[in-house]
Amino acid sequence: MQLNKALMTNLLVADSTGKSMLGNKVSSLSLDGWITINGKTVAIEATCASKYSLLVQCVEIGDLDVIGNLDLNLDGKLIQLGQCRIRRGMVQNDGKWMVIPYETFYDLEKLFSLGKVSVMEPRLTNLPLVLEHKSGISPAFVQYVSDLSYDLNSYAVLLDKLDIQYKDEPFSVQAVMQATIIEHATPGFTEYMDGKGQELLTFVSSLDEAGQGHYGYFFRRQLWNVILRSPILARTNLKPRGYNGDSEMMQMLYLDDHQGDSTFGKLLHKYSVSQPAGQAVRNRRVDISAMLRERLGKGGTAVDGKVRILSVACGPAFEIQDILATKADCEKIHVSLLDQDQEALAEAATLIAKIGTKLEAAISADYIKESVRTMLADKQLEKRWGRFDFIYSLGLFDYLSAPAATAIIKNLYTLLSPGGEMIIGNLSTSNPCRYFMEYWHDWKLIYRTEEDFLKMVPAVPGIEADVRFDATGIQMMLHIKKQAANV
Repeated sequence: MQLNKALMTNLLVADSTGKSMLGNKVSSLSLDGWITINGKTVAIEATCASKYSLLVQCVEIGDLDVIGNLDLNLDGKLIQLGQCRIRRGMVQNDGKWMVIPYETFYDLEKLFSLGKVSVMEPRLTNLPLVLEHKSGISPAFVQYVSDLSYDLNSYAVLLDKLDIQYKDEPFSVQAVMQATIIEHATPGFTEYMDGKGQELLTFVSSLDEAGQGHYGYFFRRQLWNVILRSPILARTNLKPRGYNGDSEMMQMLYLDDHQGDSTFGKLLHKYSVSQPAGQAVRNRRVDISAMLRERLGKGGTAVDGKVRILSVACGPAFEIQDILATKADCEKIHVSLLDQDQEALAEAATLIAKIGTKLEAAISADYIKESVRTMLADKQLEKRWGRFDFIYSLGLFDYLSAPAATAIIKNLYTLLSPGGEMIIGNLSTSNPCRYFMEYWHDWKLIYRTEEDFLKMVPAVPGIEADVRFDATGIQMMLHIKKQAANV
């Protein structure tokens, strides 16, 4: 059975009402292939059981514990998974066996859902390089990190002991006791972390880019067990979707609360999400929501009168729920959500569908799976996507070089209707949390000044541009307006 590519790529389908439909689950897709048993090639059919295991239907497996080479046919391409172990006792009602390739650990979810071959990194083979990485670190910084690790582990041990002492209490009692402990511990912990943050600046602020990467890697390896105690720090370091700023991270920043499975974890998590840069992220959601609502009040230029909005690198588009408060709001808007992450688009589609259901409204929406490369190279964007009254991008330009950012702004400007507006977000060089983000979160951004931002504005007759700041002074918004047709 050939892998259906349309099924792989068509993650979601949205109708004109904005209701979404997720594609088939990974496990529902199957590939045909072959295994080697006693030197004989036997045909099989396989489905994905988990990230690193398969369900294989083959009556000839019998009482084998290990099978020879397992090959899969991926749209005519031979994928050789090598030898596999049979998980005895894991026999399904339909005669399928759980099989685990063990010569190389393949990411089978990606293979079956996206048609991509990806393997677990052989990290043990890189161990000598990892151990060597500590060379070149100044003794003073080594001592700083050692002291920091000792102090934070001491915090963790003390708080973990307290957690154990009340773990058998009723949940409501546990909650009150933990909240009280956190309330008493927070001022001292915050003062300590702030102080160590200032001390960090003395070691790393003068390092070049290569030095920052070198020192940052050493820092995180030494504090890895501490980092994993905080949900936000664990996610930004592990990057389960391959990048920072995914919907889970953004939700954590928006909630700004205590999360974690221990008092120490909650204390560290809350400190991390409450940094000024985190507040800037929360502020920008409020600010862009106000701008969107103001734009809705002005009406749209489309034939149907709807305000056409484009969100670039939209993520889960949480801000959309901030402006669609009534059925009348839903009737005024058409929103196009663009992202290269299929999962983010699926989450955005689900969110909009929930809003539509709650308000009993038909929300006009479409979902565009495209990358930054498209906005740089495609000269037919207006033909493909149409024109918009309002275009915004909040979390993309912090990762783009100046030439790429300038080119994208120029191309997006051509998509604005006369009188249309565009908002581009970028964190300012004034961000006091830069090194906390880089060293603790492994989250590196490209920072800009107000002057840098204005240099990106295309030289087009009638264009208006200014830079706005949020209340923290960290989040910048480049506001560009196209001259109205009758001016």
